[in-house]
Formats: sequence, C-alpha cells, structure tokens
Amino acid sequence: MKSEIPSKLTASSEHRDGIDTSDRPMTLYTGKPCGPLRQMRALYIKRLAILKHNFMPYLAAFFVPLVLAGLVPRFLRSAEAGGLQCSDPNAGSTYESNPSTLLPQAFLYGTTVAPPSAVDTLERLLPRNGFCYQPSGTAGYSGVGYCENSDYDTKPWSEVTTATSLDAFNAAIIPQGQYGYSQGGFFVRGNDAPLLAFAAGYTFSASVEMLGALDMVLTNTTVGVSHASFGQKYTPQDFYQSLVAVFTTIGFCLFPGLFALYPTRERLQKVRAMQYSNGITSGPLWVAYALFDFCFLLLIAILVTIIWMTNGYGYYGLGYMFVVLLLYGMAATAYSYVISLFAPSQLAGIAMTVIVQVVIAMLYFVGCFLTVDSANVTVVEHDLNILYYTIALICPAVSLLRALLVSMNIYSLSCDEAILASYGGAMDLYGGPILYLVLQFILLVTLLIFYESGGSLEAFGIHIGPAKKHKDHEDDEKGIVGSDAELGEEIHRLSSMNDGLRVQHISKTFGRNKAVDDISFGILPSEKFAFIGPNGAGKSSSISLIRGELRPDPSRRSEIHIAGDSLFDSPVAAKSHLGVCPQFDSVDSMTLSEHLHFYARARGLQGREKNSNVDEIINRLGLTEHRKKLVKKLSGGTKRKLSLGIALISNPSVLLLDEPSSGMDAAAKRTLWATLHAISAGRSLLITTHSMEEADNLCDRAGIIAKQMLALGTISDLHAKYADRIYVQLVHEHAPRSTDQEVERLWTWVRSTFLVAETERSVGGQVRFAVPIKRDGSDSSDLLDGSHMGKLFQAIEARKVEVGVRDYSIERSSLEQVFLNVVGRHDVEEENSHAVERKGLVQKFLRRKK
Repeated sequence: MKSEIPSKLTASSEHRDGIDTSDRPMTLYTGKPCGPLRQMRALYIKRLAILKHNFMPYLAAFFVPLVLAGLVPRFLRSAEAGGLQCSDPNAGSTYESNPSTLLPQAFLYGTTVAPPSAVDTLERLLPRNGFCYQPSGTAGYSGVGYCENSDYDTKPWSEVTTATSLDAFNAAIIPQGQYGYSQGGFFVRGNDAPLLAFAAGYTFSASVEMLGALDMVLTNTTVGVSHASFGQKYTPQDFYQSLVAVFTTIGFCLFPGLFALYPTRERLQKVRAMQYSNGITSGPLWVAYALFDFCFLLLIAILVTIIWMTNGYGYYGLGYMFVVLLLYGMAATAYSYVISLFAPSQLAGIAMTVIVQVVIAMLYFVGCFLTVDSANVTVVEHDLNILYYTIALICPAVSLLRALLVSMNIYSLSCDEAILASYGGAMDLYGGPILYLVLQFILLVTLLIFYESGGSLEAFGIHIGPAKKHKDHEDDEKGIVGSDAELGEEIHRLSSMNDGLRVQHISKTFGRNKAVDDISFGILPSEKFAFIGPNGAGKSSSISLIRGELRPDPSRRSEIHIAGDSLFDSPVAAKSHLGVCPQFDSVDSMTLSEHLHFYARARGLQGREKNSNVDEIINRLGLTEHRKKLVKKLSGGTKRKLSLGIALISNPSVLLLDEPSSGMDAAAKRTLWATLHAISAGRSLLITTHSMEEADNLCDRAGIIAKQMLALGTISDLHAKYADRIYVQLVHEHAPRSTDQEVERLWTWVRSTFLVAETERSVGGQVRFAVPIKRDGSDSSDLLDGSHMGKLFQAIEARKVEVGVRDYSIERSSLEQVFLNVVGRHDVEEENSHAVERKGLVQKFLRRKK
C-alpha cells in the first residue's frame, strides 16, 4: 500500500544541506512481513554485493586449501603405493610360514659345534638334495612355489669349527679380527642342558636354523623348520604418511576461520542488530550465510579432489573423501560462526577457530600414535575407533584427520583383515566421519539460531502463544503506587491507545543490576517523544527492549504494542511497523544504494515498490550524489542520513531514533531537525538524546528516565511542574562601556525590586539573575517573585528609563534546568558509581539473551 504522509511544515519548497524539507508529501509504499525464503534471498544478494567490494578473504579461503592439497602430498612420492596393501595382522607372510629344509650351507660358514661328534651327526642327517614346495589353497597367497638347492661341496664338513670345552666354545663364537664373522653355534654337554648361541643382528632365519640343527643332534632325526613373524598393525612408513595427514589437516583448519571474518565484523559493527530490528530473523540469516559459503566450499572440495586424483598416489575411496571434504568445510565453517559470536575482533575470530581445531586434532593424532605403539595388535583397531568417536564429538577437524588416515590406509585402517575393505562407507571407515560432520553441522547451525534468537523457538518458525493475561485495573494501579501524578495519568492514557507505540510495565535486569525498572509511556501518531536521562539511566536498554533485541523480565503486566500489534505475541507483525535509526552507523561494505535496496527487500518490498521507495528516500534526504559511493567513505553526517533513510524505507508508523544528531555540527543538527519535522506527520517518533536543546526544539512530549520514569508529560507541562526559576537579563543603555557605578546602581535597583535567587557576574554592562517561581513560606517581603511573569514585565517597563535599561529579556528555565531539577529531586547516581562484576566466557555463552 502506498502512503502519502503530509509534512507538518507549511513553508514553501525549501532545501537545506541537499535535503528536501518542502511541504510535498513523502510518497512511500508500506512494507510487508517478509517470509523466511525472501529473507534468505535478500541476505544472499547482500553477501554477493559485499563480495564484489571485499573479495580478498574469500580469495584467500579459496587458494589456501588448493595450495596445501598440491604441495603437502608431494612428500608422498618417497612412500610406496604399497601402503594401500593389507596383510593379516595376526600372521606373518605366507612365504615365511611355509616349511623349509635345513641345508648344509647354513652351517658350513661361521658356525661352531660342540662336541665334534655332532658334526658327523649333521653330515649324516642333513639332506644332500634340494627341497621344493608348491602351496595350494592358501588364502591370500599368490600360489608361487620355490626350491632350495644344495651346494655344500664347496666346503668340506671337516672345516666346520668344533670345540671340546665350554671355554673353547665361547672363544670360538666371538668374531675375531676386524672382519671376523660368526653366526653362533650350540654346545651339547651330556646330561646337562644344551647351550645355544646365535647372532641376533645377523638374520632372523639363522636362529631358527641353529635351533633345528640342535634338535637333529639331540633327537638323531632329520627335521624341517618354519617360522612366522609376530603380527604388526603398522609399518615404519605409516608414521611418515601420518605426518602428511597431520600437516594437511592443520592447513585445512585455516580456511574455515576466514569465513568467520564477515559474521564477526557484522556483530561488532552492530549491523546484525540493525538487521534484526528491520525484520530479519536469526534462522534465515544463518541459513543464508551457510548457503553462500557452501558455494565456495563445494568448489574447494571438487578442486582438491581433482588434485589428489592426479598426484599419482593411490588413495582409498577418494569419492568418499570428497564428501568428507565438503562436509568438513560446512561443519568447520559453522564452528567458526559459533566462535564469531564471542570473538573480540576479526583476527581473534580466525585465531580462535584455528587454534581450537588444531589443538584438538593434535590430541587425537598423539592419541593414535600412542595407541598403535602400545596397544595389543588384536585390539588396536577397536581402541583407535573408541579414540576417534570420543574426541571427534567436539571438533570437525578430527573427522577430517581420521578420513585422511583412512584414505592413505595408515595403521591399516582401510583394511578388512588381509584385504582392502570393499565398502568405504562403513562406520569404521568413512561412514563415521560423514555421520559426525553432518550431525555437527546441524547441531552448530541450530545452536547459532537458538542463541541469536534469545532462546526463542520463533527463530525456527515455531510460535507458542503465552498464557492468556488476566489484566485488570488492579494491575495498573500496582504499577503507579508511589509514582508522580503524571505517571498515573499516562497509565490511564495508554489504556485507550490502539495506534502508535505503547509501552507498559517493562523491566530489565542484568545480573544484579536493574537497568530498567517498571517504565510505562505511550506515543500517539504524529507525536514526537524525547527520551532523556543521564548516562546509564536505561535509555539504550529501553530502546533495545522496544526493538525486540532484548526481552524484558518476566511479568504478566509487561506489554509493548507497536501500531496495535504486540511485540510479545506477534513479533514479526509488530516489527514490520517499526523503523530504527541506531546511535552508531551500522553499515556494510556496500554502496549507499545497495544498503537501501537490501533493507527494502528485508521489509518485503519487491520490484517497482522497492525501487520507488529507494528513489524517494535518496531524493528527499539529498543523497543523490552519493548513490553509488561506498558508505564507509562517506562523512558522518551523510551516514546519519542513510541511517534515517533505512529507518524510513518501509514507511513505518513508529520510528526509534537513538541520538540521531550525535557527531553532527550545529548546522547539520538543524537540518536534521527540519527533516524529522517534515517526516513526522502520521508517525510516532521516539528520540533518545543528551541534547536538551534538541528535545526542546523538536519534541512535543518528553520522559525523564533514570531506570524508572521520573517525569513524563508535554514539554510545557514539564516546564510548569519542574521549572522553579525565571531568568531575567538586563542590558544597560551604555553597554558595553557602562561604568562600575552604573552597573552597581542597576544591581541596587534589582535587589530592591525582585526576589533574587541566583546572580551571575556582570559582563559588558549586562546583568543576569534568577527569580524563584515560588517563594519560601517564611518570606513575607514585597519583592517580586516569578509566579506571575506579567508583573516582572510591568516592573521593568515602569523603571527601565530611570535605571538606564536599554534591552531586557525574561525567560523560563531551560529544559536542561528542568532535567537537573528532576534528577536532583530523586538523588540519581552517576553511571559506574558501583563496581561491575565481569563475566567469563563460559558465563557469557550460557547466559541467554532474554
């Protein structure tokens, strides 16, 4: 619906500082509630616009994983592709387990035998012919046979070293000279236990063959021998390859942190709070951001997989690895989003994301190394799975590292006994990391939405209506006990309001600090209300409550209605009537026009309506020449105009202006006031300000707050109730060259005519003093007080020629004096007069935004 809001100004067409403040109606289309899909579309388009002006973080996030994927696996060139082969961990090789013949050449060189008769026994029992073996039906073996040929004639048995005593045997088995050689031997001592000696550093088979020869001598029987290695779960190259997986994981921990740069900046610059105040909800926001970053993550996963396919190393299940890479990017990015909620700066957000993931991934790697090194080979796979399923719960990088270990078959993780597993999606292979990453992504995004929404299910589109409030007149009366009379009048006025802004009995407590204590007020259409108070009085907290950024303390009497819609029962509908101009300019890396188009989309405006409103705002606020400029390069005054334009973009019926003239010079302030006058017709304006001049010149009504509403009413009523003095200024006819005697004679007349409450120094022939409106009850003099301003005028007019007064002025107390009188009457303390308890990071995270 298009609305024409007539200006209150009656002057002819006028331009101030480029702003059109004429009486021409401001013609705007009214915004509509925006559904989740439209919000996501608006946010996605905004991220594309920001990418156009600030692409470096995404360029870095794109190239970091590609460079790592290309460089780190180059170290695998020295590792054989045989790393993907499997063996039964409970047995040695099939070749080693085959029976073998003891041949003479095994004993003719470097062997010592005692007694000498044992040589004759070996010569008689050892076979002279070769031995051949042809296996059949051996599982997992290639079926290739082998033969051992006898070649002992080159050295006669008579040259085998023998010994007749134990000392001679010990001396014979010790290598002699620089090139001495001995593989050991055996000593049979009658009924005593035989002695066997072998060189442990020679070959493993030497010890087996020496034991077989001893058995022949003792049993006088020909025997065959066989041996098998103890089962082992990893080879020395596993550790080398695991370092490649570790370095790859460390590098891949970096780029998700880059995706948290913008969310962190958006929070710190109050841009997100501005978006929430303009109809955006946390659910569509985080889903849209995840979808935007997903496009980059998908491209990264595809290119990294292609690089690994072409580097010559035979990865296991590379298709599954692609899925893990994509899901890791999604889960790790959501992980960085969560950290961005608390990071004090953008760089801190990256550092926290990287450090947390790297530390946890390294704990997992060290745990794997210690487990493989110390656990029994029969349970090492079980222990590795337990380690993964435990640590991976808290960090996506652990799942990435696990998948990399599987892809390179480190620690035989991709093996099923003696062969490679046929199904890579099994839970012990890629299935576990895929499941964990999917669950982590869903959980982290849900946590983001739930936390940002203040713990409300409304962020997910679930609305549970509150219990019906049984509000009656007694509730209102309880809220005004002990209040000033005007507060009671305001309560009764609110009961008949259906439009504008109506706030009743809202309070807000932060820890032990009561920031807002049961305040109530209302603003009718076309009314401008000034919200004034000292620092720390609760003004900003009250604005945040009205914006829906904070939730008030639970109370059955608390109500906030915006244009007739309850902020608690229908938050989306209520916020659609609200326009917010925050104290600080919350701007993105976009042009002025892109800002207005985004907030118009967020307000449900599309097509011609959107373009019409944007053009109208730009023209009426004098922003035409800045239309295509980046907002961060504009002056402070122009940024304030943009903030006002954003607040007006959907033609809201209620405007919240938080210190709209902060940072402006005097001329710019007056231009802004003229603009606000021009747009105020038909709208309810709430203005928080520290400038009493601004409140006095701009607003119809005012409320003075210091946690509680101390005073409330029209500006003239506040002057009448709380202004206790009339200020008079006299200018001598000879000023500024008046003599001291002339000025003293003027003061003498003033003191004899008026009840002077306060005097100021006379400067340049000017005399300024104050007259109390009400005199003290004990004062019965005939001196004039300020109860009747007409009598003051009469007294001065009657004697001004006689006492030499050329000009004079009589004025009421300023709004600033009214403000000081009110806060002084209630003994308001300064901000930070009490120590504030600091909360730790855990407390900050666990505390919900109410």
